[in-house]
Amino acid sequence: MPLRKRSLFGKEGGLFFCTTGFHEQRRLLLGEKYYRIILESLRFLKQKYNFEVIAYVAMSSHVHLILFVQKGTTLSDIMRDFKKFTAYKIRKQLEEDKAFDLLDSLRIERCQEVTPDTTGTPDTTGTPDTTGTPDTTGTPDTTKSSVPSGVTSRRKQKFKIWEDRFDDLYLNQEKTFWVKFNYIHNNPVRAGLVKKPEDYPYSSARNYSLKTKEGVLEVDIDFVSGGNS
Repeated sequence: MPLRKRSLFGKEGGLFFCTTGFHEQRRLLLGEKYYRIILESLRFLKQKYNFEVIAYVAMSSHVHLILFVQKGTTLSDIMRDFKKFTAYKIRKQLEEDKAFDLLDSLRIERCQEVTPDTTGTPDTTGTPDTTGTPDTTGTPDTTKSSVPSGVTSRRKQKFKIWEDRFDDLYLNQEKTFWVKFNYIHNNPVRAGLVKKPEDYPYSSARNYSLKTKEGVLEVDIDFVSGGNS
């Protein structure tokens, strides 16, 4: 089938296939509540950044997306906020569900090396973070501590939910678009979860099958003229 919005190929902003996974490929989406965290986060960010969701699938250990990103918005901004919000919500849900073994496996320790103060004045303020780079893959460490001069301190344990990076591919050819579109929708079938793509509840395959944009996450099915090829 053809694409109704073929003219979007090659425009500034444009179409991206994006994949991101949980740390060490852990299966962290344990049920309906967890999948809704993913979809509701994308729904919120869709409004904030004005992008279109063309296709998606949320699997227990990773997420695949095809997004049309508007001019002036970067995919990095979207993914940064997505990981930051979902990392916090998933950790809180794991705590509520008392999944303590899984939580323990997600703990990481970060050491903070403190440069000795040679001025003779005790350091009572701690060592500031001057990197300017926010942590968007785990849950934020909001504790503050005073570190004496010359002492190496260990920061509070944190949880690492997502891998540091995400993979993306700029889709500037229709053939490549269809390869990724079908790959996304066939993920649950290849994993043996369902027999037909539209039977999987956390995927845009159902939107295209039912010819509706509606759902927890709205999908721009008008991008595609009548389905996939």
